[in-house]
Amino acid sequence: MGSHGHHHVPRCNISPEAFEEELSRSAAELEQVLGEAPRAFSYPFNSHLPGDAELCGRHYLQVATVDAALVTPATPALDLPRFTWPGPHANRLRRRRWLSTGTLAWPGR
Repeated sequence: MGSHGHHHVPRCNISPEAFEEELSRSAAELEQVLGEAPRAFSYPFNSHLPGDAELCGRHYLQVATVDAALVTPATPALDLPRFTWPGPHANRLRRRRWLSTGTLAWPGR
């Protein structure tokens, strides 16, 4: 179980102090419900700024982006790429493209 922020506010719209409050409050609320602290965080709208991983690391062990990169043994735990599920696919070709590339866009677009 992970956090996505208490109010789901894009990071670029709030100060570092407000962002850390989002991290802290969300972790505390989830811990109340789960009985243990959440270990992961994912940036709302994939909005993050330089230095945010350090802030997140004070509250979480892992941080996910939606950067669609490969995960390797050298990938930092505070910068883990993940894919976003786009919902049902119109056909099998689109589903295979999403599974292979993490996007439904045609190459070059």
